[in-house]
Amino acid sequence: MLLPTVFRLLVAGWLVYIAVYDWRTWTVPWWTTWPVILAACVGQAGRGAWAPLALFGLCFLWDTTVGDLRRLLGCRYLDRQDDPRWLVPDVAAVGVTALFLVIARGQSQPAFVFTLGLALVHGLWRLGRLPGGDAALLMALLGLFPTPRFLPLAALVVVLAVLPRLAWRYRADLAAAAHDGWVAGPWAALHVLRVAAQAKAKPEPVAYLFALAGLAALVWL
Repeated sequence: MLLPTVFRLLVAGWLVYIAVYDWRTWTVPWWTTWPVILAACVGQAGRGAWAPLALFGLCFLWDTTVGDLRRLLGCRYLDRQDDPRWLVPDVAAVGVTALFLVIARGQSQPAFVFTLGLALVHGLWRLGRLPGGDAALLMALLGLFPTPRFLPLAALVVVLAVLPRLAWRYRADLAAAAHDGWVAGPWAALHVLRVAAQAKAKPEPVAYLFALAGLAALVWL
């Protein structure tokens, strides 16, 4: 059908743009991801599954401080000090997130997968394991592909894209580790690999890998 084909082409163009932008600048602009996340949440709500939209709103409040709210409202205080307190305490936010997951489980499988994905990715971002732009892109992809098959496919794509490059970068170290492991045992091989990782590891863009996973999902899901 024409409409699904046009939709897939639009999504593919969006993902290619993000991949190129991330590869060149190591950033993912918020305006390329947030509208997609919000549209996916509203789409689920239109089908009667409001849990993803509610969780998205909770995450926004959870990440907002009292100082942020004051600046948003244009309030001016004599002390002019930023108030770092969160609008929603962590304990309350975690409890409400669990409640939304239970509600989403009873609404539909896509709603539950999307809600669970939002919770997990947001948690990784708050723990500092994912940059904000990469986390937002992954949330958007979970909204576009709210199926349990997406994350295993994404993990496979990332592994297939990263492992050959790492194997080439550490080819000499892998050979040395194999030799030392044969001569002195596995601990010697692990030591060689640990030293090599400390010497050669470097930060790299991540969002383009998620974009590749999205392109793979367009083809196979």
